[in-house]
Amino acid sequence: MLSAVTLSLTLCFCTSDNKPKSKGTNTSALTPQFRDNGKTIDSLKSVYNFEGIEYENWEDDDATDSSLTVSFINSKKLPSKDIDEGVKEFKAIASSIHKSIVDTSKYNSYYIIFVKKDTIGNMVNGSHTAGMDVSVKEF
Repeated sequence: MLSAVTLSLTLCFCTSDNKPKSKGTNTSALTPQFRDNGKTIDSLKSVYNFEGIEYENWEDDDATDSSLTVSFINSKKLPSKDIDEGVKEFKAIASSIHKSIVDTSKYNSYYIIFVKKDTIGNMVNGSHTAGMDVSVKEF
């Protein structure tokens, strides 16, 4: 009986995540370091009114050839539907993020995505509502 309780407690401690989480905060290990302490992201959040942000990247050993994916979750505002204006807007978003990152040499492009996420019970459904991959050569 004592060994069953010990095993249960061990499993609980091993599987628990003790990192603090708050709504709209990304806790990914791939979150880039920002030279402005995230002020650029805060500014983008005020413009696009998104609930959260997520970052994705290739494995560390591929980072110099990678694109940083930046997902704005449940944004109330989307880039312009006009193609030319939308392209300008995506380039401006990518450029501002690029300028705010400490080590810009890790990223050759930025994939900016607006994602609509819904949670029903234990199911999370995400769909892209807008997005563009912007090469640093396009800034």
